Amino acid sequence: MEKNINISVIRLISLLMIITCHIFQGLDNELAFWFNLGVQIFFFISGYLYGNKEVKDFKKFFKNKIIKILMPLSVLVLIMVIVEYFCFNHSYSKKFILANLLGFGGVYGTLDLLGNTWFVSYILICYLLTPVLQKLIKNNVNATKNFLILIVLSILFMEFDVMYINGIWLCNYIIGYYYGSNIKTKKKKRDFRYIILALITIVLPFSLCLKYDLINGIPNIIRSHRLLICSMEHTLLGCLLFLMFNFVLGKINIKDNYILRFSDKYSYYIYLVHQIFILNDMSLLNLTDYFMINIIIIFIMAILCGVILYWLCFLILKLSKTILVKN
Repeated sequence: MEKNINISVIRLISLLMIITCHIFQGLDNELAFWFNLGVQIFFFISGYLYGNKEVKDFKKFFKNKIIKILMPLSVLVLIMVIVEYFCFNHSYSKKFILANLLGFGGVYGTLDLLGNTWFVSYILICYLLTPVLQKLIKNNVNATKNFLILIVLSILFMEFDVMYINGIWLCNYIIGYYYGSNIKTKKKKRDFRYIILALITIVLPFSLCLKYDLINGIPNIIRSHRLLICSMEHTLLGCLLFLMFNFVLGKINIKDNYILRFSDKYSYYIYLVHQIFILNDMSLLNLTDYFMINIIIIFIMAILCGVILYWLCFLILKLSKTILVKN
């Protein structure tokens, strides 16, 4: 599929939103809540891209995803287990380490310095859903009905704590897939945007009332579902931001450039390592007395370590192929 420059820009914006969110989180600033939408946009992007094409060989598809998604995580987990043990006296059970090596951190819990790697568990689940989505949504006349059923099932997945997974986050991938697969005309695209906007107009005020306790007398049964409502609001906001960015960028003639190519190549690796330098024991937020200098150092370290992780994985993969060929 031809490269979509808009997607590259949105991917970069999403990465910056995630890093900014964690910086505000490290500062205990309320703005972290409003920047906490980058991951939802990432899920939507992934669904949208696969909704735009047909996967013919799912065996090859899953093999590629394991190498691209799971291998960098496993390498990073091994490194950080050693760092945490010798530098901070953190120790983990073999079962816990194995779960993180296999990408189950979103289910069993993550290493202290890699709290953001829960994302890997979710994106792997999304990729496992792809054959189902392709069959039920892309190749079926009841696509809309099946799409809505999957959304409801994802919500119930969270409601009943199935595997401790927040099923609402899966909705961003499902909605993105549906949008990419079935929205072919300008009218349908416009209608889809209006539907998302209408839903967020309803859900957002209600979610904010619960978050900031703006209305007295809200029944406890509703308050008990605060996390569910907040998750739905973030899901819808993530969808809306993608649609807005894509619409605006469609009016701008952005050329492919080095920054976008760099981001496309290294963004996942930068995502994996960036939180190490923002939250917990290795935070650089207070490294000096100058806030902006600290932020610049954080970005430099995240980019540098992300690039190192990429090339380390590249060398491991190349070495593995060489050994296999010799054998």
